[in-house]
Amino acid sequence: MNFPKVQRLLVLLLLVSVFLPLGLVAQTSNGQYGTIIAKVIAFRAAKGNIELSLYDKEKKFPDMDMRMITQSKPVTNGSVVEVRFEKVPYGIYAIAGHHDENKSGEMDYSWLGLPQEGYCFSNDAKPFLSPPSFKEAKFMLNQKEKVVYITMQY
Repeated sequence: MNFPKVQRLLVLLLLVSVFLPLGLVAQTSNGQYGTIIAKVIAFRAAKGNIELSLYDKEKKFPDMDMRMITQSKPVTNGSVVEVRFEKVPYGIYAIAGHHDENKSGEMDYSWLGLPQEGYCFSNDAKPFLSPPSFKEAKFMLNQKEKVVYITMQY
């Protein structure tokens, strides 16, 4: 019988199963995180908050339940508001947001179902009868800092 060979094979499999995942974790966490800086422009009023959500999955974009993280910043002037997403793993992302002018915490709609507050998407993706797709809004984070310029739409 080749019992020592079987033992060596089991030990090898054990070592691979223990150390391979550690190597993968080290690869993704060893300097593979960056900051996404979203610069949002074209507010119609200097009031309320900008609510931006970061997504890493195409499924159901831009459903709030599928977001990775949401940041809120006050709109103190009508020019530019900068929102930072820090310590984000390198990858493909999309941003969706709205100008919560009355600070209600949600998008306000007319009786026809049309937005009454501003909205925005990365790549300045434009909705047409529905929100744009993840594919239209996606961008890649593959550096320490990625600046994404976004125009508010009303």
